[in-house]
Amino acid sequence: MSISKKQLNKLIQFAVLGTIAIVLVAVIFIADIFLGPEIAVSSLYCLVILYSWIIPGKKVSIIFAVVISILLLIGQLYGAEGEIGDRSLVNLNVLFSFISLWICVVLVSLARNAFKSYDSAMDKLESRVLERTRKLNEINEELSQQSQALTFKNKELEQFAYIASHDLQEPLIVVESGMKLISKELGEEKNPKVIETMDYLNSSVKRMRELIHGLLNYSRLGNEFNLEEVDLQALLEEVKHSFPAEVHKAICFENLPKVQADKATLAESITLLIDNAIKFKHPDRACQVNIEVEQKKNHHHLKVIDNGIGIEEHSREKIFIIYKRLHQRGEYGGIGVGLSYAKKIVELHHGKIWVDSELGRGSTFNITLPFK
Repeated sequence: MSISKKQLNKLIQFAVLGTIAIVLVAVIFIADIFLGPEIAVSSLYCLVILYSWIIPGKKVSIIFAVVISILLLIGQLYGAEGEIGDRSLVNLNVLFSFISLWICVVLVSLARNAFKSYDSAMDKLESRVLERTRKLNEINEELSQQSQALTFKNKELEQFAYIASHDLQEPLIVVESGMKLISKELGEEKNPKVIETMDYLNSSVKRMRELIHGLLNYSRLGNEFNLEEVDLQALLEEVKHSFPAEVHKAICFENLPKVQADKATLAESITLLIDNAIKFKHPDRACQVNIEVEQKKNHHHLKVIDNGIGIEEHSREKIFIIYKRLHQRGEYGGIGVGLSYAKKIVELHHGKIWVDSELGRGSTFNITLPFK
């Protein structure tokens, strides 16, 4: 039967330490025999018992204690006689040695058991830590694979949107070229019906191009995303002056804090929300847009409050869907991407966006920006 390296090391350790203990016992026994009872040499046996703690083996201390007890009796019988006349004092020394010896045995046994329990607990703890580490590594590996797959899907979708937008523009160019050719061939002889049809086709081509550009820009959102400390007050001043001068008084804000955000995309999302408020203003009153920020426990709560036409309750989720419109194209301009842009930008910041509104009274667009 082969012996493992660990078992071999344990045998060598037992042999070396055991030999040292035996030599010590022999030396103490010889000294006890020849020095006589005046010197309590036998008390040194306690050191051997304490030393036996480091020798491998469960019952080593007890074996040494039994052997030493026998040697104590032998030393009592055959030891040299000293000058002590009182035999009872000699017997008391021997009894004291016996008691001390076995007290040391008990202490060593208790210590062995305590350390054994400690080692067992540490082994269990280490086993649990290793198991948890293994599971965490598996989870991290799975998350890494999912992240890689998600990155690949995002790039694939971006590439698809880019290719699709470019490929879709090719037939538009053909239609536009054909319309120009037809218009040139007809010259001044076009009747009102033909003119109406041509205008309709032109507007359809223009709208299709806007939709394609909107899809392409939506797919590109977040490609260049850099979180930094942004002064909202200064940012809103820039956003405000990007609108015509006649609407500057309608946009109100003050004492806005600094937040962690991507400056360009955050400015774009707020611009879109203000533009949405201006577009859907109430016909019976001047447009008013108030921007407020509340600091919560773990995020900033930004509100864009308008006094526009409001939104019906059942339509509040639909407004954030790309190309989803609540009104006819003739009533309000746009292609239906503004609020979906704003939603994607907020989600890139790991925030949330929702709207509270009352039909005919206005809307409050809520944005959360988590602390970083």
